[in-house]
Amino acid sequence: MIPQTHARPLTNVQQEILKLYSTEFTEQELEDFRRELGKYFARKTTERADHVVQARGYTAEEIEQWLHE
Repeated sequence: MIPQTHARPLTNVQQEILKLYSTEFTEQELEDFRRELGKYFARKTTERADHVVQARGYTAEEIEQWLHE
């Protein structure tokens, strides 16, 4: 018996990425794309960390101390 799989619909991000796959990038464009994608996720991570720091009331001194533990 063949197991049935339930395909999930693609997310909006997956759909956009598939659109990109139909475009042939040069090596430089591909490198730029990867760099920009990395910057985006780094920015989102920093924003989230800033939110947590503010919400929990951490001070700059506490964070600096953690860096040296």
